Amino acid sequence: MQMTLLPFFRRLRFLERRLIYALDQSKPSFKKSKPKHRGVTGQPTKASSSARRGPTAAKDIYFVHKNSVRNRPAALIDRGANGGIAGCDMRIVYWTDRYIDLHGIDNHAVSALRVGTFGGVIRTNLGERILIAPQLAHMPSGKTILSAGQMEHFKTTVHEKSPIIGTGEVPTITTLEGHIIPITIRHGLPYIKLRPYTDEEWETVPTIQVCGDKEWDPRILDFKVEETWYEENEAESTPYLDQSLFTESGDYKPGLAMDEGESDDEQRDVVPTAVDRESIKVCLNNRVREECDETFIYYHDGRGRVTEHYPTKHEQREIHEAELRKGIR
Repeated sequence: MQMTLLPFFRRLRFLERRLIYALDQSKPSFKKSKPKHRGVTGQPTKASSSARRGPTAAKDIYFVHKNSVRNRPAALIDRGANGGIAGCDMRIVYWTDRYIDLHGIDNHAVSALRVGTFGGVIRTNLGERILIAPQLAHMPSGKTILSAGQMEHFKTTVHEKSPIIGTGEVPTITTLEGHIIPITIRHGLPYIKLRPYTDEEWETVPTIQVCGDKEWDPRILDFKVEETWYEENEAESTPYLDQSLFTESGDYKPGLAMDEGESDDEQRDVVPTAVDRESIKVCLNNRVREECDETFIYYHDGRGRVTEHYPTKHEQREIHEAELRKGIR
């Protein structure tokens, strides 16, 4: 009896999740059935001419960085991509009759990539789950790219900022149901561990969805800054500039610079300017950085003398890693 009701409860849970989504979204067409393909081997990146609209009919364009589709240790979470790409670490669930063109920042283009719904195994705070991502273009020669904007439009929460420059918390992706997927930062880029599911996992492992089923159009996120914004937010200065001893061009503010021939002992009528500790710290740090040659290390030798040393590549790497651990930017 349990085996008979299991598909029913899975379908019921899926419908409940989709009702949380925006009311204008169409009902989900995803149905968990045995996939027709094993892995991505032999799956076409382009359909035959008789089965597709044709390259000229691919009106939608996805933009990604060139380095994003190369071999990476995991799936990339890319805020610079306006659509998702399914790579060799995902399996096809079902195809659509839609095709898109993929463009890179160096004008490199791949035409007529077929769009479908794909799945892969990820690890969450509740254990392993099959991540379902509809409306992804298929490119089996590379790794998967998940568009942050596309997921956030489905009300999936994406916090991919590194803890080094953020709040110190682990970056995560959180689904509507509360599944939390941790994000790893490598070479400054956010990744999640992802692999193709097996036939057995497809029958036993629960699924979570991170993108909408409705045909994805990146232009739905478009926003234009009106000229009125500059008028409404026009300002003459900032709190930091008000407290600084210098102008934005680096000169002393009027009344602070000594006139030619004036000595330090001469009394001048100068209005005191209130400054806080942070502005003094920033000002001194900038001044020291301008005066010091960053290619040298200055340190005390223990005898009251300052020694100058040119660091090796190994020492430069250690200094950089130490700064990252301390949160120095």
